[in-house]
Amino acid sequence: MAEILLVEDDLHLREALTEALSQQGYAMEAAANCEEARKLFEKQKPHFAVLDIGLPDGNGFELAQDLFYLKPDLKLLFLTAMATPENRLRGLELGAVDYIAKPFHLKELILRLKNLKATDEPANRVKIGIAEVGFKSYIIKNKIEEKTLGHRECKLLELLYERSPNVVSREEIFERLWPQETDKLPTTRTIDNYIVKLRRYIESDPAKPQVLHSVWGVGYYIKKDTP
Repeated sequence: MAEILLVEDDLHLREALTEALSQQGYAMEAAANCEEARKLFEKQKPHFAVLDIGLPDGNGFELAQDLFYLKPDLKLLFLTAMATPENRLRGLELGAVDYIAKPFHLKELILRLKNLKATDEPANRVKIGIAEVGFKSYIIKNKIEEKTLGHRECKLLELLYERSPNVVSREEIFERLWPQETDKLPTTRTIDNYIVKLRRYIESDPAKPQVLHSVWGVGYYIKKDTP
């Protein structure tokens, strides 16, 4: 599932932004026009949308209205050369949380997205081991680093946290994280790799886990209130 939907008709900018934001840890989907954007959004329901205004088959304002109808809590940013005061005001009135004018600095976009995620759910963060996790923002933070989790990494950690102290079987993890996959299910090794990555964030010593435990041949569980 995508975390950000980028709607930009300029191919080179679309590809550059998709690559740059993917490197920041965001799960990306990108569209070149309104029709593609609507189809992707209905399927993915991302947390963020970054929209251009001038699009080949419509405009970003109309598209924004459609997306807000589908997901009222969407965090939407306009990224556009059409940055007149009137357009900026219209975008904010529609519900956009930010409006960035082209040309822009890539670091500015990254920082604004990061700040949005950091302030999006302060009351909903939970402590797991040595880390704090925001399951809506996908942010995990410990004393050493702050990362944006991938969609399945975050959903796996959330599932284990919610079911603690019960063991969650690999079969249930498959069903919950890959619900649409029937022919190409991942291997147990795929889940093991997710577990290894999560331990790096939440364990004081990932080689000797005290928080995220394995039950051989069955599955995994989280022990809460473990330092």
